[in-house]
Amino acid sequence: MGKNQKQAWLRIFFNAWFFSWLFLLVLAACQQETKWPGLAVNVQFSERELTDYLVTKLQMKFITTSDFRVPGEAWKIIAEAEYDKQLIFQDEFNLQPSIENWLPEHVYESEKYVFIPAFIDKFNPQLNRGVRLNFRVYAENDKKEKILLYQRVLKLKPYPLEIPDVLYLDGWERIIHPGPSDRLNRVELWTSEKAICLIRNPGKPSRLMLKGECLAPAGEKQSLFIDLNGRLLDTLQLERGPFQIVYELSAEDLGKEREIRLTLTVDKVFQPEIKGSEEQPTNELGLKIFTVYLRPKQ
Repeated sequence: MGKNQKQAWLRIFFNAWFFSWLFLLVLAACQQETKWPGLAVNVQFSERELTDYLVTKLQMKFITTSDFRVPGEAWKIIAEAEYDKQLIFQDEFNLQPSIENWLPEHVYESEKYVFIPAFIDKFNPQLNRGVRLNFRVYAENDKKEKILLYQRVLKLKPYPLEIPDVLYLDGWERIIHPGPSDRLNRVELWTSEKAICLIRNPGKPSRLMLKGECLAPAGEKQSLFIDLNGRLLDTLQLERGPFQIVYELSAEDLGKEREIRLTLTVDKVFQPEIKGSEEQPTNELGLKIFTVYLRPKQ
């Protein structure tokens, strides 16, 4: 075997060894032993780079060993992130089967879209390079007892300025609560029977999210029709309570127009009761909307 051929084989061997070592290092960083005996948790986000104002898919894998002890009561799994003692997001994960039905030496998986709201001040020179969040996953029972399953520090950058803004056109009602102008959630955004948004078309695969709350009377359902550029995207039956809907859209779904016209229509409107406000709306309204989000995928 010639000298050049030997060097080539050595380079191949070294590269294979290096990338195998790097893969194991990354895997170890994402997987942690927990304070629950016999349980390890692996956590990954779908985006390589995390920012604020981002919808990302959080994927969790729960690995039980032979030492795993099946709990005798119901537990739920919660993922949350905190910055400067402020809760940024908190989401409960639906597990099938539930934890009390898990078995030793099995792998259970769960995933969910989580929304990281905008909170980084881009104009603050101390923050515009990014911030660090304390992220954790824990189990909680009905007694509010918690077991920490996973924790790590997440680095977030400010979201890019080129993300398209949402313009709220016809059919929207703004309800302003009394109090200081910087009060959190001082302004509520509601739809009427039909509400229209206009969003600049990014022209590339994007993620659309609607986050809000249905306040239909108990026992009643409310139909929501989501229309994108004159085409029906989805029809939903909502029950009273919060909702979050995410759609993966291709460039073809967005069309070729410079702007996207998003229309939300409900089949029923109600007289809402606005808590904490002396002035109640006189007209009937549809849904309370927290966020309309459209952002190109990484």
